[in-house]
Amino acid sequence: MEHQIRVITGNAHPDLALSICRNLNIDLSRCDVEKFANGEISVISKDSVRGCDVYIVQPTCNTPGGNSLNDNLMELLILVDVTKRASAAKITAVIPYFGYATHDKKDRARAPITCKLVANMLEVAGVHRILTMDIHAGQVQGFFNTPLDNVYAEPLFCKYVRKKVDSEKGCIVALKPAQAKRATLLASDSGCDMALLSRYDDMSMSTGYSYKIVGDVSGKVAIIVQDIANRCDSIETASYALMANGAIAVYGVMSHAVLSAGAVQKIERSEIKEIAVTNSIPLTDEAKASKKIKVINCSSLFAEIIRRTHNGESVTA
Repeated sequence: MEHQIRVITGNAHPDLALSICRNLNIDLSRCDVEKFANGEISVISKDSVRGCDVYIVQPTCNTPGGNSLNDNLMELLILVDVTKRASAAKITAVIPYFGYATHDKKDRARAPITCKLVANMLEVAGVHRILTMDIHAGQVQGFFNTPLDNVYAEPLFCKYVRKKVDSEKGCIVALKPAQAKRATLLASDSGCDMALLSRYDDMSMSTGYSYKIVGDVSGKVAIIVQDIANRCDSIETASYALMANGAIAVYGVMSHAVLSAGAVQKIERSEIKEIAVTNSIPLTDEAKASKKIKVINCSSLFAEIIRRTHNGESVTA
């Protein structure tokens, strides 16, 4: 007997969960997620999930004007426990933005590997599979004993790049060495050239550093590639360096718009014409109001991966 699909969500990003359900042509399962006055979280599933394939949509990020990253992580863990105890056949945690993914190694003495801790917590809670997008470091997949599918936003960004620039005049720019693989993939699919940024100390800049360009951006439209847009210091500084080296315009494609305090102002005053981000994270009102930030809906991508996973099809074919 084929198991039915059920999609539930907490308070992290219900709009994304609803959009995924619309793409799947199903209803979002009802679930009450509340916080008591003492800070404890209560989760009650209103619909039966017995024998179903349950997909819990919950990015572990800060919610504007609401939950913290840690609140949303705790909600996710409790949602997993609720569905496990309600006799779900299979539980998949759909985590569009995987918080703590940058804490993937001991970079100093007596430092934790928090990402591994989060992986352990999810597995102990009862998750059978993880579905995420553009996770910060590929080695994080090795932290899990359960399957982890890391899907790429590159197809969405490739369409965006093709609309914005002619392939002969475009140049995909990796902001950091870790982004070189993603930049190479996007450059190959869009037909654009590629360049790398090399950071060096420059006390004349407010950030204390600037960038040298490895490659030629003169007379081209530069598109900066980065997985997480957080403080945006690097993005702002890179835009100045690219324009100083002859770029005719600068765009950006960033998978996850974390956009910490002050980030939107840095984007506004930078040389960047526009930054495309996915809706893996709910944007603040300030970010929504910015004319330089364009949101690309990733719900159809997740809906297709959920459909393929449910039907036992390849998610990469």
